[in-house]
Amino acid sequence: MFRSLRHRDYRLYWSGMFVSNAGTWMQRVAQDWLVLVTLGGGATAAGITTGLQFLPFLPAAPVGGVL
Repeated sequence: MFRSLRHRDYRLYWSGMFVSNAGTWMQRVAQDWLVLVTLGGGATAAGITTGLQFLPFLPAAPVGGVL
């Protein structure tokens, strides 16, 4: 089924990307939780926080799309 996972280097790459993405999403959830619960922010504060988290992707997307 997953023939590509037979290759050791690809398994290392895939597992590293999985751990990295899991850590990124945990950080985002924790940051939103911090804004909502600890700092007493509302929906607007959570929206601004989420928007700022994804802001670096805007200038990087056109460059990354060309590559």
